[in-house]
Amino acid sequence: MTIFRLDGKRALVTGALGRIGAAVAEGLVDAGADTIGLDIAEAPGARAFSVETADLSDPEAATQLVRGLDERFGGFDIWINCAYPRTDDWGAGPPRESPASWTANVTMQMTASCVAADAAAQAMARRGRGGAILNVASIYGLVAPDFDVYDGTTMTTPAAYSAIKGGMINHTRYLAARYGETGVRVNAIAPGGVAAGQPDSFVAAYNRRTALKRMAEAHDLVGPSVFLVSDAAAYVTGVVLPVDGGWTAL
Repeated sequence: MTIFRLDGKRALVTGALGRIGAAVAEGLVDAGADTIGLDIAEAPGARAFSVETADLSDPEAATQLVRGLDERFGGFDIWINCAYPRTDDWGAGPPRESPASWTANVTMQMTASCVAADAAAQAMARRGRGGAILNVASIYGLVAPDFDVYDGTTMTTPAAYSAIKGGMINHTRYLAARYGETGVRVNAIAPGGVAAGQPDSFVAAYNRRTALKRMAEAHDLVGPSVFLVSDAAAYVTGVVLPVDGGWTAL
């Protein structure tokens, strides 16, 4: 089972101090990767991985940032996009979701992530030793939201979120096709809802909507992520793996 190990690999994880990013980064460490987290926030307390302060919400700066990291660390083998920057009014949903908010969030969440992934693929290709890129998308990039699960709460999902995640998914396929001949693989996972203290009524409705009758925990995303960036997935590129408890199967 050594093909699942990441010993000798250097991994960079954006948004590494977030709920999903931290779980994935720690999973990479457990699999043997030299893991460096990138986050705009400062690391609270001790971590199993080192953390570099980096703002990955600006597409104009993303390419230079990735190139700088590539030069500084002498290359890297794994790039994982977990960053989730957003505006203060994020989550308002239509009709309160303004065009300005839509544009700002598309720029921060989709454009910046796509530009960073492209720059990472270029850096890997230049060094000629292949590599793996993983984007964290969402089931809402694959299927329409089920708005019934939000009944009785103040929660909803912004329209921009579906556009952003759908765009990231197809850009994943684009990069896979563009860089495949260089040995760089590009895949995505599409998580379902991750438990984060949501209202009980939402959790109950969400659970009923899934085959496994529960929301995801952040650690549920670790195994699929490690698999897709490991040699166990050496012939896997351009795929989007739902990690959703069966949401998209029903």
